This record gives sequence, structure tokens and C-alpha cells, in this order.
Amino acid sequence: ASPSSETISQMGYRACHPEVLIPKVFEFLVHLSYEKNHSKPVISVAKVIQLCDGLMASGQDPQTHCIPALSPVVVHVFMTTSSTSAWQVKTQRDVVLSMLLRLVEYPQVLSLLARILSADSSGEECKRWSHQTADVVMPLLAQGRVRLDSAEAIGSLLSLLSSFLPRTLSPPDPVLRVLFTSQLYEVEYCSRSLGTMLAMLVYIVRRNEEDSMLARLEDLKLCVREQSDDPLNASSANLNDPPQTVFARLLLRTLHCMTTQLHTAVFCCHSDLSVPYLQYLLAHFLVTCTYMFKSNSHQLVTAGFTSLVTQTEPAAIPDLSQTILSLRYRCPLIVVLWAQLLTSMGCQDKIFWSSVKDNCLDTHILKTKREVCLNSEITHRGCLIAFCEYIVNKPKLIDESAVLLSKHFTHLLTLYNEGPVAEYLETCKNNPATSGLLLPAVATVCANNPQPRLV
Repeated sequence: ASPSSETISQMGYRACHPEVLIPKVFEFLVHLSYEKNHSKPVISVAKVIQLCDGLMASGQDPQTHCIPALSPVVVHVFMTTSSTSAWQVKTQRDVVLSMLLRLVEYPQVLSLLARILSADSSGEECKRWSHQTADVVMPLLAQGRVRLDSAEAIGSLLSLLSSFLPRTLSPPDPVLRVLFTSQLYEVEYCSRSLGTMLAMLVYIVRRNEEDSMLARLEDLKLCVREQSDDPLNASSANLNDPPQTVFARLLLRTLHCMTTQLHTAVFCCHSDLSVPYLQYLLAHFLVTCTYMFKSNSHQLVTAGFTSLVTQTEPAAIPDLSQTILSLRYRCPLIVVLWAQLLTSMGCQDKIFWSSVKDNCLDTHILKTKREVCLNSEITHRGCLIAFCEYIVNKPKLIDESAVLLSKHFTHLLTLYNEGPVAEYLETCKNNPATSGLLLPAVATVCANNPQPRLV
């Protein structure tokens, strides 16, 4: 006699690690379906699927019971050839897919769906699965109901988005609706919404279809909701803005929200937010934005963002810089990535650059030696490299070069193997306006360090 769902549920309940035991049980049952007793199957695949359905109805934790049980069934039904009739196979696949979509809020299910869609990317059936999955997943993402609470969950969502057939999210209306309706300011869904924003932005950058994306954004008349707005109504302040400005404002608001949440998580001992996860989100969001600005793949959005932060909201960048500077001793990578983003925009935030450089003074400038926090040193060196990349594209900033060479020449020599630093020193040597600054810098180092040393 085949086991009942109640029996399997009890086995999982009594086991110390049901998420390890249950998939082995169902893998055994799947293999048992190939065996016959007096020309009849010992257990049918349909019965195994029924057991999974009963396990879902039993009220057990989906992550420890239901999803581990479905994993071997998914592999058998979707990824192995079967002697069962085509009609039965189609029915089994439809049933299993509907069961997965009932649990689509869990990252493990996103991974299973990505495997299903990647296994067979041709045919009408796969096209139907792709659209069916997108129709269920995208609204849940907009509502913050998909459990994007870890880096692994973000990876699962990106895998699923990549496995969709090209026409599934084209035009990108569902993606844009998710971006502009995410619950950024809802405390309950904040971290999930930030994860959704990151995944959607990565998807848009991968598609690299700026013109069509902005055209659809304009047609849909979407706009950025401010924190104080009625959640049922979009802000009318940016309804008349061009689409590239609207998208740029979304990037700026998301950056502000991510930075604020990370600052709160770091400095508020009563915060329930996860510092590593928020740091992961902000770091990858900064990298993605930097890629957009530097690669010229989204030139209109880049121009819109630059115009927004220099003309419409000139205080936005300095405010973000101050918040990020406060994280230098806890999250040095964030500060360095922010410096790279400023470099990609050619943004001259003098207070930020002065803060990260002046705390990186050469030891011969300091009257007393002091121990330097490792995170602070990482921040300073990384930002110094970014500043070299920034200033090499602005040869007219002679005063900045004079300060950089006089105060940080030893650090520049130490970091000479870094491409931006080497390029900057080479540019200084070939530029008549700055080449005269090199000899005094060398003389100062030699005067304060009479003993020869290897740099």
C-alpha cells in the first residue's frame, strides 16, 4: 500500500530535519513509479502528485515540507522522458505548475520555475507556462509578497526573469508597473520592495532597450510616489516630466530609501532590518547604476539623472554623501561604490571628496602616528583610486591636483598598480600645468623620509 499524506506529514514532523528527509522519500516514490508488480505500477506519478497536494493541505511549513516534496516530482515530470501518454504528461505538468504557482512567494519555488522554463524554451506549451508564471509573479512582486529576504532569493528571482521567453515581458509594462508601485515606504514590505527594485533594474539593464522602455513609461503615465503621498494616488508633481526624468527620479528615491534603511539598521539597536542584506542591496544597486551611467547603454536616463541632481534637486547628492560618509567605519564598500558612482557622473561633491581624502593623509604629513581602522583604510584607498579616475577626466582642476600630489603622493605611489592612479600620474607628467608639481611632491617625500625604502 502506498503511503498517505498524513503518514508523510507525521514522518516530517518527527524528523529533526524534514527538509532533508522528505525530498528523499518523494525521490524514492518517483523511482518506485517505474517499478511494476504483476504488470501494474507499484505507485503512479499521479498518486505521488496527490501526496504532494495533500501535504500542502496539511498546513505544514511549505519551506520544510511541501517544496522539498515537489522538487523531485518537478524533475521527473518536466525534465525526464516518460512512457506515459502525451495527454497524461500534459495534465501532470499543468497540475504541478499550478501547485508551484500557489507557493510562488518562496524563493525555492522561483528556482524550480526557472529550471522548468529553462529546460524547454521552445514550443507553445513553454510559451504558455512563461506567460502564466509572469501573470502570477509580477503582481505579487508589486505587492511585496514575494519573500526577497536574502541574496539567494534575489538570485532566484533574476534566474526566473532570465528564463522567461523574450516576448513574455515585452513590452516591459509589467516590469515598469512593479517598479513604480513597489511598497518602498511600507515598513512591513520595505526590504522585499528594495530587493524587487534591484531585480527589476538589473532586468531592464540586461534588456538594454532604453528607447522602448521610456516610450512605454510615457504611455503608461507612471510617476514616482513620494513618502507623504496617499498610497492610493500617485504624485502629480512629476506627471509632466519627460520619461527619462521620471525614471531618474525613481533611481534617486530608491537610493535614498536604501541608504536611509541601511543607516537605520547600522545605528539603531532596536532595528529589525538585516545589515548584511541591506548592504548587499545597496552595493548591487550602486554597481548597476554605475554601469548604466558609464556604459552609455542608457544615455537618456543618465542625462536625466545628471540634470535632476544638478538643477532640480541640487541638495540630493550632498545629503546622500553625508549619510554614506557616516557608514565608512562599518560599510567601507558602500562608500567606495558611492565614490565610483560620483565619478561616473563627473559629480564634484567637494565636501565628500575632501572628507575621504583628508582622512587618508600620508604618514609624513602627520605629526603623530596613529593606528588606522581597517575599514577606514579600505574606504580611503578605494576613494583615492576613484578620485584619480574622476580628476584625470578634468585636466583643468589644477588646484585639486596640487592638493592631491602634495598630501597623498606616497599613497599614489603605493597604489600605482591601480589603473586609474597610473593613468593620473601619467597625465600629470605629460601636462605642462601639473608636471611641475611632481618634483616638489617627490622632494617633500624625500625630505621627510631620509632613509631609502622600497615603494
